[in-house]
Amino acid sequence: MINNLKEFFESQGICELNEAAMYQYGRALYKYTFGPWTSYLVESAPAQDIEYSIIIKRADTGGAIFAPDGVIPEDIADFFMVGEDRNEYTFDEYAELIVKFADEHDNLDWDYTLISDTLVITGIHKIPATVSNVYYEDKAASNDTLTLADKCVGIKVGSIIEGADYDATPFELYFPFEEEEYSEKLDELASEVEQEWKKNNSLYFSITEAATGETISYNRWVSMDDEPTGNWAEDDKESKELAIAAGNALWEADLADTDIPGHPGYRVKEEEKPIY
Repeated sequence: MINNLKEFFESQGICELNEAAMYQYGRALYKYTFGPWTSYLVESAPAQDIEYSIIIKRADTGGAIFAPDGVIPEDIADFFMVGEDRNEYTFDEYAELIVKFADEHDNLDWDYTLISDTLVITGIHKIPATVSNVYYEDKAASNDTLTLADKCVGIKVGSIIEGADYDATPFELYFPFEEEEYSEKLDELASEVEQEWKKNNSLYFSITEAATGETISYNRWVSMDDEPTGNWAEDDKESKELAIAAGNALWEADLADTDIPGHPGYRVKEEEKPIY
């Protein structure tokens, strides 16, 4: 189990905790794997537990009179409909609503006491910690790792996708987490980047018979691959040869639709990148 930033760096074996470790790890991950970026989730304001109390009394008219004890967080006030303008229930109706809700839900962070003409609601409003991102190329990552280490609550990793107008889906892990979980998430990210890179850095084209306009095959040629693939059998040498000639024709002629040199009667047309 990895409980903090120091243990995380130790588990990865790339660097030890030092003033520049946040940068060193991020740079090594970028340079020696598939090019992901790293951010560190650093707590800038701690979590808070705010206790609150709301007293509701029965009015002479049967209505509900609210008497909050101190300042009530806005979302709590909204939930309990604190205020005359928001409460449309009589005292009995409101009390019945509160009792019914509490009976139907477990693990509430509030409780109630109902005695005669008074209902008291008490609870704890949890405000989560405020977390900011320290990117591995930020100045703080190179100079302040030791200062930030105890405030670091997790790590975030993502990646751009070359040739695409969108990024891969980043993942976040908060301490504690298992080393295997981090490895799995990193592998998933690498797989997404690879698949999306191929999708956005491929030539898609169809081959047709010039005379009839009938489509013979649909093909994809991933950049830097030696040959294309298509909806033909892997051992179909004739179709592969035709697809190679077609792809080269598009690249060399810089056209979206052209005859295929060396294969009279056939044309090749560039197709739109598929949406999926």
